[in-house]
This record gives sequence, C-alpha cells and structure tokens, in this order.
Amino acid sequence: MDKELVKYFVQECREEMEWKERCRQNFIEFDNYFKFSGKVETKDNKFREYENLLTAYPILKPKIHNNMDKYQLKKNRLVW
Repeated sequence: MDKELVKYFVQECREEMEWKERCRQNFIEFDNYFKFSGKVETKDNKFREYENLLTAYPILKPKIHNNMDKYQLKKNRLVW
C-alpha cells in the first residue's frame, strides 16, 4: 500500500513539474518583452532631411474615377 502511494506521489510531482515547465515555455516574460518600449528615438540629420522633403513634396493619393452611380441592382434577380 505504501509503495503505491509513493509511486502516485512521485508521478503527481513529475506531472506538476512538467506542467510548470510547459507554462513557462508558453508565456512571455513581459519584463524582457517591453524592455525597450519606453525609449524614444532622437531625430538625426538624415531623418530631418527626409522630414523636410516630405513637407516640401507631399505624397498625393491618385484619384480613382470609378463612379458606379449609373448602375442599379435589379430587385428580382431570380427568374423561374
């Protein structure tokens, strides 16, 4: 009887250790994940030149002339 109890206790301890290991592998440590989240980039000369170019020559989206107002959907599309 005692051998069985010890056997089941050891098995339960192993399962608990495996479960803890799997949990540790599946979760992200947020201390390392957000380590550099508070740092702010400083603007260097190259970035300022690029920023000046964007303000001088803004990127315009092309106009799409696709007016579908002249078409109407038919109400009864099924023909028996």
